[in-house]
Amino acid sequence: PFSKLVGRFLALRISYGAFIIINAACGFTHTQKQMMILRTFAGIFLAAPVSLGPIILGELWGAKYRGRPLALNSLAIVVGPAIGRVLGQALLDKINWRWIFWLTSMLFTVLGVSIIISGPKSLFSHFFRPMRLKTVEEKENSVKSSSRDIILSPNFSKSKTPKGFGILKTMYEGLLTYIFNQINSLYSTLRALIPCPLRIMFSDPLVFMLSVHMGLIYTLYYMTSEYAPDVYEEVFKQSPLLSSLHMCSMGIGSIFASKLNTDTLSKFCDTLRIKKSSLQKLPEYKFRCMFPGVIFLPLGTGLFSFSTQGSNLWIVADLGLFFFGAGIVLSFRKATTYIIDTFGSQAAAALSAINILRRFAAFFIPIFVILTKPHLKCKWAEFSGAIVSLTLICPMPIVFFLKGKNIRRFPVQAL
Repeated sequence: PFSKLVGRFLALRISYGAFIIINAACGFTHTQKQMMILRTFAGIFLAAPVSLGPIILGELWGAKYRGRPLALNSLAIVVGPAIGRVLGQALLDKINWRWIFWLTSMLFTVLGVSIIISGPKSLFSHFFRPMRLKTVEEKENSVKSSSRDIILSPNFSKSKTPKGFGILKTMYEGLLTYIFNQINSLYSTLRALIPCPLRIMFSDPLVFMLSVHMGLIYTLYYMTSEYAPDVYEEVFKQSPLLSSLHMCSMGIGSIFASKLNTDTLSKFCDTLRIKKSSLQKLPEYKFRCMFPGVIFLPLGTGLFSFSTQGSNLWIVADLGLFFFGAGIVLSFRKATTYIIDTFGSQAAAALSAINILRRFAAFFIPIFVILTKPHLKCKWAEFSGAIVSLTLICPMPIVFFLKGKNIRRFPVQAL
């Protein structure tokens, strides 16, 4: 909502600057409370690139050319953590942990400067209009019109014209009135904008179902990311650094999925006869391209669960991570494209809405895994994940594709 008030790129630059400062401050902490507080605020400010990234790419490239930029954006969500795990494990053996925060702040500084230099300065929303100074002719016309209104007013008399301190009093009262009106207008705007993602989530059933769908997918993702290194260390008897390298299989799978553009997926769905002529002009028709992605999810988790049966099946585990990473990218990308096409100017708030449960999964699932690791074996956790993906995640795109028009509560204009 803040981006609708000040513009996309200004909100992005403010969030980048605040995150760089807070993330660098994490390297100077000495207590757990200090670290938790700073990391909380770092997460708040870093939410802007996650929510605004697809919107900015879609607005810059347009509907015709935005496919590749959006694919690269969704690719970074899986490839980034995979590379970060390898680099983090390699750096922790050689440098102090504080330098992890300082180095990432330096990297974000480079990214922030590149965004400030390359980003357009005119990408504002309709809520924000830059101030334009009046010309000399416009000022003269406004003075003449105001004088004419005073002269023609029946209640005007020279005795009521303020003089001396009366002029200062009138100017002071006018200034206070102007400031009060501006504050009241800003408060009303923020009050209308802040609950916008929650309002969209709970007023549009399809957005709510998409939020649940994304939450389940990322629950599987965070569970697999937490359990996988332990499997390579305990079952396959490999070193921590080598175990983190195996996580790149997930990144390779996501890169493979990003190469499958919409035309390729559409031809694949046509070959499988997954089409319906009455739905081709509706935005829900894009959900059919999610079918390959949701099939890869139970396949990947099932293979990874099967690999824990033997100590020499690490290649099966890598293959499972490959399919799992591909399934996440394919599922995430089409949901993002649907939101951008359907909600227009409200797309940023709608994207925040479908990612609400995903944020809860990012917070609670690692804690859940840490608490249950001594009692729940990895093979049973991944097997249960495969069952959940088969029973809950796989049917959802079919429902979106066939009944999305009826599920959608409001048209775009109503929001």
